[in-house]
Amino acid sequence: MYYFSFMGRSGQFFLDENKVPVLIPQQDIKINLIHLTPVGDYSTDQKYYTWVITTNDGVSYLFGDANVEQGAREQCLV
Repeated sequence: MYYFSFMGRSGQFFLDENKVPVLIPQQDIKINLIHLTPVGDYSTDQKYYTWVITTNDGVSYLFGDANVEQGAREQCLV
């Protein structure tokens, strides 16, 4: 289960078997999962996740692991 709280909005979600975010309760927002692996280290199963939450007014908010490199973050926002 994942939780979020920002700009007066809050909620929770989980990932279904296809890694699609499911909101609880359902809200008028969109959550996109960006799945990243560590750069240059393919010997580990550790994964980093970044989330982009887009509200119904079109504003996108980026959340994720602080260890995700800046270049990957910029690529996610394009």
